Amino acid sequence: MVINTERITQAILDTNCSPLAMEEGSVLADHWISSEICSDKKIVAVECGFVLKLDELTYVIGVQDLLTDEEGIVGNEWKTCKEATRYWNESRWFSSIASGSQVSIYGLALSSGTYYERGGGTFVPRVNIPRIRVRAISKSTPPVIWKGDNDGILTFCHAELERTRAALLSKAASIRAMRKGPIPWQLPGIWCVNQFKRECEHYSECSVGKAPLQYGVFAQNDPAFSLALPHIGDAVHDPEVVILGASMYGTVSECAEKYRRATLSGDGEESMALSTGTVLHAAVSEYYRQVRENQLTSSVITK
Repeated sequence: MVINTERITQAILDTNCSPLAMEEGSVLADHWISSEICSDKKIVAVECGFVLKLDELTYVIGVQDLLTDEEGIVGNEWKTCKEATRYWNESRWFSSIASGSQVSIYGLALSSGTYYERGGGTFVPRVNIPRIRVRAISKSTPPVIWKGDNDGILTFCHAELERTRAALLSKAASIRAMRKGPIPWQLPGIWCVNQFKRECEHYSECSVGKAPLQYGVFAQNDPAFSLALPHIGDAVHDPEVVILGASMYGTVSECAEKYRRATLSGDGEESMALSTGTVLHAAVSEYYRQVRENQLTSSVITK
């Protein structure tokens, strides 16, 4: 299979990330591509925004890195992670992913959501028992691919999906209620510093009581803002409508005030880690587009 590396380079440049992030992200992407992860799977769609309508006032949106057909549709999600230490390894990473809310939300989307591929095309999986494959690449020298147990595939039963749906509806109801109340939505606390000892970017303002007086709809720096939000339509202007994503759900669960401020931000939180991940995803997505093109060409030739 011939891969056009110039297209991958252009995809990296189009991210407009810093030169350092592009350099680090391209190293990770080169290793990922050389590992041929999922290149043997039938690719259905690449980098899809999805919309999941839970009720008339609640939407969940997100972006799925890859959809493959493996006797049924499988969602695929890629991550970057720090290198292994005595306290952090593949097993701990996989456990954190498996117990997290993101994969559950993506599983629910596979069962009930509508997917919109970048560049056009709509896909409705309607998967009865959703499966999500997760992979990570460590920022070590050399990089290492992590996949966890069972080929990194997580499966979600009906009861798990309904639990996720209920939790999302409950969170949306709380946000709807907070919008009608005073500001701030939450005081500073231990949640202002994450597990990696990184202080929230809003802490300096929150700690002195400085707060913008409005709330927003959805964080503009989230990939779903451009790939999924436009597909909601006029509902986005309804002040009663709450739009959640996996990242936004995590943020509001961590700190309601951070969530409120994140939805107002035009730029959002920035870090070297986030930028490196952006570069990796851009490069790898372009790789899978070319794999899919080759698969479609081969299929035509075979016929």
